[in-house]
Amino acid sequence: MRPCSAARLGVRFPRSLCPASGTPSFHQINLAYPGLEMVRSQPDIFLVHDFFSATQCERLIRKAQQGDAMVPAGVFSPQGLKRSESRTSSQCLCPQREVPSLLHKVVELLGCPSRHLEACQIIRYEAGQFFAPHGDFSSNGTRSSAGFVDCARLATLFVYLNDVERGGETDFPNAAPPLRVTPSRGLAVVHFPASLDYVSDARRTRHQSLPAVDEKWIFATWMWSGPRSQNLELLRQLGRGYSHVWPESY
Repeated sequence: MRPCSAARLGVRFPRSLCPASGTPSFHQINLAYPGLEMVRSQPDIFLVHDFFSATQCERLIRKAQQGDAMVPAGVFSPQGLKRSESRTSSQCLCPQREVPSLLHKVVELLGCPSRHLEACQIIRYEAGQFFAPHGDFSSNGTRSSAGFVDCARLATLFVYLNDVERGGETDFPNAAPPLRVTPSRGLAVVHFPASLDYVSDARRTRHQSLPAVDEKWIFATWMWSGPRSQNLELLRQLGRGYSHVWPESY
């Protein structure tokens, strides 16, 4: 059996963070994390209820509502950040240094150093807004808009920040069987866009945020196979207007 990704990355964790079971070609999260539930195995999709407390969720929403922090969401292209008809939500960055207790939870669950995580995002979907079917795999050749070089996204983690009675489900139509997750405050969802060999699993992990009826808020981050670059000149070149790569975003 191949070693877990933490070993491949040269990072040593307690044995509980390097479980011997599971799918060996994908990053292995902490299967001993309290409340972790595997809801699909083709592909692996995990849930953790009450991953964030009600108070933590409310604080994140209030943080995003301050001033003009929220901006239209978009997609990154070689020309920089651009709006897309397939993604109509809004978002703001949530620097890791401002949420250390939440970052600790994410690191403990995913079993990775914090420098392997993208800048956290808080995302809002208002009535009618959606994110069309897409995959989270990204390598962008050898560089990415998030400031990672010669590596790829291995895990996605997002957390619903409020209960949603109508609309806004996260749909995984190609899971076996298909999965539709109803937003519930504090519920975390984890899936794996690519294997340890940087092979995209976009077909199986393809998902969408169905159109919102009631307002929906989520917290999201992505784990990469290597640490974020510390070359500040390179980061600003990569950014081209996409603030994920700026040092102050972390």
